[in-house]
Formats: sequence, C-alpha cells, structure tokens
Amino acid sequence: EIQKLRDQLYGEMNQLLTPTLAYLSHHGQFPVPTSEIGLVNSVLTIYDSFLVNYKVEEPTLPANLDTLLLNRVLFAVIWGLGGPLHESKREGFSNFLIKLVHGADVNKEYKLELQNFEAK
Repeated sequence: EIQKLRDQLYGEMNQLLTPTLAYLSHHGQFPVPTSEIGLVNSVLTIYDSFLVNYKVEEPTLPANLDTLLLNRVLFAVIWGLGGPLHESKREGFSNFLIKLVHGADVNKEYKLELQNFEAK
C-alpha cells in the first residue's frame, strides 16, 4: 500500500514538475533570484506541510487518498512555483497549468523540448 502511494506521488510530482520547470525556464520571470532546486524545495516544503497528520506510526489513510494526493501536489506546485513569479507572468502560468492538468500536449504547444515526456 505505502509503496503504491509513493509510486503514485512520484509520478504525479514528475508529471507536474518536469514540464512546469521547463515552462518557467522559458516564460517565467522572478522578481528575486531563484533556482530550480530552490523552487522544487518550496514545492516539497508546502507538500510536506500536508503530511503532518500522517506522520504517526500507523496513520489512518482517508478513502479518497488518490484525489487528495493529486490536489495537494497541484496546490504545492501552484504556490511553490507560481507564488514567486512576477505578477505579470502569473496568468500565463495559470493557463499553462490548466492545459497540463487537462492533458494537453504542452511539450509541443510551448516548445519545451522535453525528451520522453508524454501528456497524461
């Protein structure tokens, strides 16, 4: 059960972070200096804050955990990557994420040049 959740979380993080970081490298503007590793750290810190209730020896996992995982990953990506963006770039970022979440081929549309990436 736990390994399945880890695999799902890794897949969802990868599916959102990889193209979004590529998008930001071409279309993002940050008012303060930042790095990809700093942005990813922000995402993980935000996501980690959701795990407080599950950091016990035998956590009670909710029945809708699949949905919660995706929603919380998306929230962490929106704020961890989009929060530091210059205000003028946030609408484009929002539009990109909406397309990505709905399965659009953002790799092709935004010319991200990601190898071995398939929209899901």
